Order: sequence, then C-alpha cells, then structure tokens
Amino acid sequence: MLIFHSIAPTNAQNTLSQAANLMQPGDSVTKERVEYVYAGEGGEHAVWDFSNLDSEDTYYIKYDTISESQLTGYDMQKTYNYRLTSDSLLMTGYESPLLSIDYQQPLLIQYFPLKFGQTYSADYQGNGRYCSTHFERNYGSVRITADAIGTLILSEKDTLPNTLRIYTINTEAIRLNRDSCRNDSDNLKLVITEHYQWYALGYRYPVFETITSSTLITGSVLMIIFQDRQSINVNETSNELS
Repeated sequence: MLIFHSIAPTNAQNTLSQAANLMQPGDSVTKERVEYVYAGEGGEHAVWDFSNLDSEDTYYIKYDTISESQLTGYDMQKTYNYRLTSDSLLMTGYESPLLSIDYQQPLLIQYFPLKFGQTYSADYQGNGRYCSTHFERNYGSVRITADAIGTLILSEKDTLPNTLRIYTINTEAIRLNRDSCRNDSDNLKLVITEHYQWYALGYRYPVFETITSSTLITGSVLMIIFQDRQSINVNETSNELS
C-alpha cells in the first residue's frame, strides 16, 4: 500500500527526480563517516552548518545494472538488489555474509518526483535466512518526507543553497527462529531507523546523511537494547551533474 500526502504547497526549485537523482550503473560513490551531528529542525529557509566535523573512516558503494529496470548496489559488507518502476525505487532484497533477505513486498527506497512538503508511505515484508540456520521474517512500514529546504554549509568554501532534505523513517519488525513455521509466535524485535539525506542542486547523490538506528525488544516493558548513530559526508562521486 502506497499513501501520498502533501503537507504544504511551495515554489521551491529543488525537486528530487529520476533524471537528476537516480543512481547510475557504473557509478562509484565514496562516503566518509564523520562525527555524529544533530539533523536539525525541518521547514523552509533552514541553515545547516556541518563544517569542521572530524573524519572517522571511508567506504564506497558501487552500482551495476542487471536489466533496464533492475540495479545492484554493493559495498564492502552487503549486496543490494533494486527494482525501478515509473515512480519508485524499490529494494527487492539484500545479502551479507550472515544474512540474506528477499522482499515479497518490496521496500520503498525513494519516490519520484518528490518536492518540499510531500510525503509517501508504504508497507513491506520479506523472508530470509540468518547464518543459514535460522529463518527470519521482516515486515514494516516506510515513510518518506521532503521535510526541509535551505542552505547546507560543509566548509568555508562549500556552501550549498536550495538544498532539499529527505527524511525517511523505517519501522521494522523482525522475527527469528530455527523453525520457519514458528516465526509468528516468537519474541519480536523492533528496529526503528531514521535517515536524513541532503540533496544539493547539481549533485546526483545526497551530499550529506545522518542515520540513527534503535533496536528494541518487546515484552512487559519496551526496552532499547542497541542504538547506532552516524553522519556521512559524501565527498566524491563519479557522476556529478553539469
């Protein structure tokens, strides 16, 4: 199920589109992890100053094509499979050394076009194997919002006006058991991931990202058992728009 909401009309020029922002086969994107920084408030005329952040490490993501509507992305840990429709980029599955997931109802990654004030929501569900010994069932919902537009400052010499921020929240339930028939009766783990991406005019890929992931277990008390936070500076791409 895909749900569309328009929060408020706007005359902002920066709009996320397939032509300008869809990953391209053959592209290699280098990302630099930096110290975590708060994403800031949403709205118009925002100013984000992410300059002078300490670097932690770097990694890359590469993209290849399988067919006209299918793409693969991979980094040092995972391989991701995507399917493109007329208005959506969907993830159909992914694989790592420990886990493989196939989505029977694909995971919405991006909706096109998307401009400030618009929101799209969709459900997803998939099944997989963990360590080749446990069956895993994943299901949840994704909400994608173009929640802010403004000026992004990455350094004294790198100020990017009319930058569009995309906020994605993914609420995922995970059930794991050695017996696939018992998945629905197992203890439930919840993972809530909040992902902010800043898209600047003239760049295909987001120039900055923050990701916060919280893992919770259910029972008589809801308890956070793990939380990961990271900020990512996309400092090199092979496909910068002219």
